[in-house]
Amino acid sequence: MGWSEDLLAAGLITEEEYEELSELGWEARHYGNVEALEDLIEIAYEYGLDELGDRLLETYFEAIDYYESLYDYKIEYDARIDRWRDVETGRFVKDPYEWIRD
Repeated sequence: MGWSEDLLAAGLITEEEYEELSELGWEARHYGNVEALEDLIEIAYEYGLDELGDRLLETYFEAIDYYESLYDYKIEYDARIDRWRDVETGRFVKDPYEWIRD
């Protein structure tokens, strides 16, 4: 992630924090880990990287919108059990990040 390298180079984060950001990025990108993506969004805003935070948030909602349009129902993330659910039925559904994975 270029932005985490920039934060490290500027001395705003430690090497350990850099590694944690890299891990979050990997989890979000390759596994569709929603909580990792949410953490990245929060961190971007925390460091005043509003444009990046907005882009990540946009990706978050684009994935949900795409998935909902494909299957014609509304979904929500249930952080208690780390799964996505159909809002109306409560049934588990595939996560909406499948389309952004490698």
